[in-house]
Amino acid sequence: MYSSRGNMNPFNEDGSWRTDTHVYDDVKFPWFVPRTSLEAMQSFEVRPDDVWICTYSKSGTAWIIEVVWQILSASGDIKGDEPLDKGPYPDFHVFGPVPNHEMLTKAPSPRIIATHLLPKFLPPQLLEKQPKVLYVARNPKDVAVSNYHHCNTLPKIKSFDSFQELLNDFMSGEIIFGEWPAHVLYWWKKKDEDNVLFLKYEDMKKFVYVAYVDI
Repeated sequence: MYSSRGNMNPFNEDGSWRTDTHVYDDVKFPWFVPRTSLEAMQSFEVRPDDVWICTYSKSGTAWIIEVVWQILSASGDIKGDEPLDKGPYPDFHVFGPVPNHEMLTKAPSPRIIATHLLPKFLPPQLLEKQPKVLYVARNPKDVAVSNYHHCNTLPKIKSFDSFQELLNDFMSGEIIFGEWPAHVLYWWKKKDEDNVLFLKYEDMKKFVYVAYVDI
């Protein structure tokens, strides 16, 4: 839903947050991942010095973004003040006239880019340019529980009346951003590629220092 000025409008007419979803290529997405942004991923320009943080929702994304930003900032690769959004999602468009994928084209290198997208929606250049990719996998039981609390806390996402309702969507792949197995399996098969680091959330919590050294 866009306003007359072309801005993304996150609110309903009564002033409440939107929670609507849409389906694109058989996968459900929240309103702030519009079709236009998903289509733009096919031509999104990836840079060799990008750092892509690919995760299924509620698998430690914010944690890894913070770690990577601190490393790049301490090394001097990233300069300037600490930004509000350290790892923008290129498919998101929440406020204003400019979607994230357009803002990222003007961002200085190296860029930290986060995404929950299934592999089929990722930019083709991700395979061609081979930037650094950090993938974090988490126990699906904990992912489901965390998603339940996340959806019932964040006003811009549809809430669930019960955990069972969320679990039904999670098990069937009807949850926003799609099915968990396809997401994890794709990156597990790429874990031995030179530009991919496959991390496990549980190992990171248990062996924090080792995980930071690996990153």
